Amino acid sequence: GDPVHLDLTKVEFAGNSAVGGSAGAQGSATLGPNQGGRVAGGALGVVNWVQVVINDVTLVKNLGEGGGVGDNAPGSGSTTGTGGVVQGGAAFLDSPSSLVATHLTVDRNTARGGKGADSAAGSGTDAGEGGFAYCGGVLISNATGGLSEQPATIPLSISQSVITGNRVIGGEPGAGPAPANGLGAGGLAQGGGMTLSGTLRTTLVGLRFIGNAAIGGLGKPAQAGGLINPYGQSVDPTATLTIVNSLFRGNEAVGGDDATNPVYRRSLGGGFLNNSTGTQVSGSRFVGNSAVGGDDTGSGYAGTGEGGGLYTGGQQPSITLSDTTFQCNSALGGRRLVAGESVAAPFTGEAYGGAFYGANGVTTINGGSFVHNQATVRI
Repeated sequence: GDPVHLDLTKVEFAGNSAVGGSAGAQGSATLGPNQGGRVAGGALGVVNWVQVVINDVTLVKNLGEGGGVGDNAPGSGSTTGTGGVVQGGAAFLDSPSSLVATHLTVDRNTARGGKGADSAAGSGTDAGEGGFAYCGGVLISNATGGLSEQPATIPLSISQSVITGNRVIGGEPGAGPAPANGLGAGGLAQGGGMTLSGTLRTTLVGLRFIGNAAIGGLGKPAQAGGLINPYGQSVDPTATLTIVNSLFRGNEAVGGDDATNPVYRRSLGGGFLNNSTGTQVSGSRFVGNSAVGGDDTGSGYAGTGEGGGLYTGGQQPSITLSDTTFQCNSALGGRRLVAGESVAAPFTGEAYGGAFYGANGVTTINGGSFVHNQATVRI
């Protein structure tokens, strides 16, 4: 049938919170892992086949937080309770039929993953993993799977809007030994300001991403301080992202400390992370963004920083940069804060692409400038 309409004009969502419920303790080692309650949208949630129109709307100081978990059962080993997942500290728009937004302000919202389960000393149980956190501000997703009654590619248009001071924070690990698989016990953090996920046709005009942050939990990575466009590979050529006359300033992705797994040691895209085809950026500026690797506080491993202003990667990404400036962005490798670790070959944090890092795919640059960017190991 026809989509439902949601028109929001001159509305403020301030100080709202959505917090997932806590899971109980595991009764025995034979039980599967518990997980704290999931959260989607600290202030606003829209689900499936809704035509959304937004004009002069403010989302400020809202919170989405995953639920915690009770103690792990003795002897459960790596089968431990995990903190709740959160999607969208301010708003979660899941498969709208379309979105048109103008003069949207997304300011100082927070998404925080839930705390993992504790394990008693000598219990034979690993520390519970902190909840993964996706997007401190607004998360827009296409989960329709291309159903015939809904558009395979969802059209989005956002213009003259400000995304500022939002935080996405991976959940804290529970107390106890770190998992032996090296995957770390904190929660991943992805998309400080805005996340675009799935098959979308998106146009962003005159947006300002300022001072947003993605902060990974212990042993986990952080991705995209300002904006992330993940999982967008599609056979549909209309699934694209176009960014025009926009500013990315002072955003950061900060990886968690002591990430022993090689994949999780990477902090990607301080300003913008692109993992999609058909992305175009024109007339825009990336200023003072940073991708920061986590520190070594005793594990022997420090994290890498990749793409201070912009990181592009994935299966077959493509991006075109036209008349776009990269100034004073930085990729920073993590520091060794503890001397004399008992490891054969300590891993020192590395840095790649102070302004821009293209891991693979096709990148085209037409005009623009790169000024005073740096990739360096922090001291």
